[in-house]
Amino acid sequence: MSSLPQLNNIFGQLKKKRLDALLLSSPANIVYITQFQASNAYLLISEKETAYFTDSRYTEAAKLSIKKGINIRKIDRSFSTIIADSCRKLKLKRIAFEERALTYAEYKKIKKELPKNAKLIPTHGLSLIHISEPTRPLYISYAVFCLK
Repeated sequence: MSSLPQLNNIFGQLKKKRLDALLLSSPANIVYITQFQASNAYLLISEKETAYFTDSRYTEAAKLSIKKGINIRKIDRSFSTIIADSCRKLKLKRIAFEERALTYAEYKKIKKELPKNAKLIPTHGLSLIHISEPTRPLYISYAVFCLK
């Protein structure tokens, strides 16, 4: 369990759809989860680990800004190699991705680097629904992911 409600919802959706992880590449979705903006970032979410991948321009700032429970990984070589290496180490076999955000070129690069038994599964209509929940003095917003 994560201290971030939106990650717990994603974990539930992944389990329901029998997926091992979700790879986010949409800047809007990454910023919503991490509350940190970078022009070059990916977020790999699994119950085993949640990792934020970005280049050296943003690593230090990301370490200071992103909440505990999300590990920061510097992209110091091909992004596809680093993401595939993380999937391999975590033994992820079914990795969902945002089909409308990940380019075909990026998809091909990641697929080529993944182990043969790992699959990239497109999420048809991944949507982020913002829900506000009243608490005593404040309203807390969090995301609910719907994987179709």
